[in-house]
Amino acid sequence: MAFTGLRFSSHLVAWPRLHQGLAEAARLGFPACEVFADAVVPRLAAGQDVVCSVHDFDLEVSAVYLDGDPAGVAQVEAAARAARDVESTRLVMTLRGGAGGDTSEVAMAVDGAAAASAALGVQLSVHPQAGSALTSRQEIAALLAATDPDLVSLCLDTGQVAGAGEDPLEVLRDAGPRLGVVHLADVRPGGAPCVFGDGIVDIGSLLDELADREFSGWVTVEMAGVADPTLAVAGCRDALVRLGFWPPGGRPWRAVRDVA
Repeated sequence: MAFTGLRFSSHLVAWPRLHQGLAEAARLGFPACEVFADAVVPRLAAGQDVVCSVHDFDLEVSAVYLDGDPAGVAQVEAAARAARDVESTRLVMTLRGGAGGDTSEVAMAVDGAAAASAALGVQLSVHPQAGSALTSRQEIAALLAATDPDLVSLCLDTGQVAGAGEDPLEVLRDAGPRLGVVHLADVRPGGAPCVFGDGIVDIGSLLDELADREFSGWVTVEMAGVADPTLAVAGCRDALVRLGFWPPGGRPWRAVRDVA
């Protein structure tokens, strides 16, 4: 494995407050974080300097995450504008409002949302999630085939895909050059989140595949719904150490015992 330049980010879904998430992600040694649109859009509207807060922790924003309806262009534009304003070029979106709908109609709405986002200099990556318009391997492939490859890419959430009974590695390979972002997560049978290596997702094979293709997008460690998120994210990071993918760029980090 010659290429080890994968870029890792931490999803702030692990922590309930933005400032807490920034502090913990930095303390764990991550160079970047993914933030919720709901956390940054109101702050920016109120005139708060979110970029300064991010830079205070020596972080950058890998992406802004939006859970919304792709037909709601105003909401997409607000989130994309927020991404631009926090110096990110990526908007990750879970597609609400189209579950069980016609693929062509969903694709048309996604292309419209992606065009609105691109006009602000931000690329849209669609995110599979249970209960959304994008869950199965078949739905993912169909939507990618029906949308503009210059505007729409995939955010592969390995936990959501595995929890739906699909193989994340096969979905990754299906996506080919349409892969824009990875949400790296492990789950137990039934979908409960867990530390890398404790579940059903083959994290090592996924990272090897990404390294083999010299993937340049963000690989965002995701952990949600656990009692001690800092300890759990630290455990995932330490699994990356054992697999030979950490630290990114020699960034300092603390061991699990130092953040427990």
